[in-house]
Amino acid sequence: MWHKFNMIRNYFLWACKVVLGLVLVIRFVQAALEGSAIRHSGWFQLIVCLGAGIHIWHYFILKAETGKMHQPEVLVTNRGLYRWIRHPMYLGDLIVVSGFAIALSRIDWMIAITCGLVILGQGVVEDRLMAASFADSFEHWKADTKRILPFVW
Repeated sequence: MWHKFNMIRNYFLWACKVVLGLVLVIRFVQAALEGSAIRHSGWFQLIVCLGAGIHIWHYFILKAETGKMHQPEVLVTNRGLYRWIRHPMYLGDLIVVSGFAIALSRIDWMIAITCGLVILGQGVVEDRLMAASFADSFEHWKADTKRILPFVW
């Protein structure tokens, strides 16, 4: 029962992340069309590309190792950033959201912070799902890695 509850919670958090991300993109496009100055546009581009690159790189690692994204049968632990963190795609998402926070107004920071908290929540829920699916191998991997932020959390 808890596994199913965590699956539903994970899908809910994913939907929240998508909606908040779309709001950030819409706010960015709106600011650009209005001629508002996009703050730190060079940094914005660099940070967003870095975050998207990390996400896409680890998507392909996961896809190549497991053959599917949802409910994989294999725990990927030794390629890319998976050696140090359990959720490198969420790290990429956090970096992208940070890029938008840098470029947009202070009011949009609240949207970015909320989106960041949702992403962190996804990591917590997904850890529970992996612990239920992979038991001993997950616990061993968990002891050697951080959740999302290398060397921090």
